[in-house]
Amino acid sequence: MRVLYLIQGKANNVVRYLHLNAGMSRLHGLTYDQPADGFDFLPTSSFAQGRNHLFAVAKQRLDEFDYFVFLDDDVEFEQGSFRQMELHLAKKRPAVGVPLTVKTRCSALAVEIGGRVYPIARSQRFHINDEQYLAFSRDVI
Repeated sequence: MRVLYLIQGKANNVVRYLHLNAGMSRLHGLTYDQPADGFDFLPTSSFAQGRNHLFAVAKQRLDEFDYFVFLDDDVEFEQGSFRQMELHLAKKRPAVGVPLTVKTRCSALAVEIGGRVYPIARSQRFHINDEQYLAFSRDVI
């Protein structure tokens, strides 16, 4: 399975994700504060302008990748990893995939199940998400 990671942020932050440019995965990103080698430069762009730019990149590369992961420049996994998330996407093949975050766990489950928190399943649908990590299948793009 091939994944294109699409990241935007400060130059000093986005370069920390170059490790995603390995195996079947590739990284395409943009900076807004200063140029960085290998990244698009959109000076003073807003969050929405940056995501729209990255979405245009994704549409141009549809035939190359199975998933397109939009990332903020401060994503870190407390448990698991980018590679484990890729394996999960490959196995489950969701239209949209997001990792479990504090926002999702505390808000979505409590709302969905009447305020009660139940054990977390390895895979489940979500109602509320944080836009810091969004994996879209080629079909969704």
